Amino acid sequence: MRALTTSSLPPSPAELVRKKRSSLRFASDLRTHEKENSKDSPSVLLIGSSPSMLAAQEVLLGTFPVVLLSTSLADASEVLEETMVDVCLIDMEVEGEGVFPGLDLVRKIAPEAATILLSSVKNEDMALAAIAKGAQDYLNKGNLDYDALPSKVKHARERKNKEELLGKLASSMPYKLCLTGVISVHDSSHR
Repeated sequence: MRALTTSSLPPSPAELVRKKRSSLRFASDLRTHEKENSKDSPSVLLIGSSPSMLAAQEVLLGTFPVVLLSTSLADASEVLEETMVDVCLIDMEVEGEGVFPGLDLVRKIAPEAATILLSSVKNEDMALAAIAKGAQDYLNKGNLDYDALPSKVKHARERKNKEELLGKLASSMPYKLCLTGVISVHDSSHR
């Protein structure tokens, strides 16, 4: 019987990122390299260790060149700090503080990443709360269509890109549309 050593274990996602980074000269080269390669095919980080996350990883590996799996928020934090991730699929069962610990982590470290929450509970109020907090989608693991998952990932990235564009446009306009439908004028010269 052969003993399992640390060197025989597969590398963690954070270790893979460090190896990739060491093969490039500068950290800015990594960002440029990743940004150029993510235009058509987003990089995906799955956060969680449930069987549905492992199944999602298998499906997404057939579509996207970069699919990382982090089994804990600590590991996900390290990956997010070291590489650019376009889309994060977050299992609601991942351990952490608060109602949406994975979503909070991604929004703090990588606010440019699109997020999809996966839950074993079908709860419309929870889904609406997740969307209001910044998630692009909320999927029920119980009736998850794995064949449609690559499209969901691409659509989440597109929605995030459009949200960012709308945010930039809104902040540059002197007119702002309020939720009530009334237009208010903000004159920056008279503060």
